[in-house]
Amino acid sequence: MPLDGRWRRHRDDIGRRRIRIPHARCMPTPAAHMDKLHTGAGPMFNDSLETAAHVDLGRYLGRWFEIARLPNPHQSDECTDVRIDYTLDEQGALRFSRSCINPDGLSRIDGGRLTTKDVGRAKLSVSFVPDSLRWLPFTHRDYWILRIDEDYTMALIGARNRRRLWLLSRARQPDPGLRDEFLAHAERQGFDLTALLYTQQERTHALREWPQPDAHAENAAAARGGLAMQVEAVRVERDQRASERPQ
Repeated sequence: MPLDGRWRRHRDDIGRRRIRIPHARCMPTPAAHMDKLHTGAGPMFNDSLETAAHVDLGRYLGRWFEIARLPNPHQSDECTDVRIDYTLDEQGALRFSRSCINPDGLSRIDGGRLTTKDVGRAKLSVSFVPDSLRWLPFTHRDYWILRIDEDYTMALIGARNRRRLWLLSRARQPDPGLRDEFLAHAERQGFDLTALLYTQQERTHALREWPQPDAHAENAAAARGGLAMQVEAVRVERDQRASERPQ
């Protein structure tokens, strides 16, 4: 057969071959991609989270009471009377100790360290593990101060992924109007408050009897349970991301 005839036959064979296209269900559409962004999984949604313009960490120090929060792997839903004490250690690092009362009446204390990430000092990261383990990237979580009033009596704390949120107050029973105003601000920022937990603040006498945890006790508590809590939190967030992926 002449060369040009063989070429025409080969060309015809190529034209008759089927080109397999992946099933449309497996191919993400632009709309699906935008949905992913607007559910908190993409950078467009995360970067839009607004924080307080400036935070005076000196005024932020001291005792705060947890008024409400979204469920998170670090805190038991049965723990009440949650309070947080923010202090500076001898090296000038910002640390906190968190106390609560378990259903059996016993107190529970944990703690960690906060690191500033921006000039305005509203974007911080929190770690519950000892200093020697804080070089691990998965031991840090967002701690962004989204809003704080002029008198530093109420603060709204959240994370970029909108899965963690805390409302803190200097008073155990804050003004309901101010509380609702801060929570409405969280909703406008894209937080889903359907599962919001309101923290009971009733056992005041038990709170007063608790000793103020020192730095050594705080580090010991973090060393015992901090790393395990961080690993569990990573696992939970990984499972959540996997469940949100399009099937």
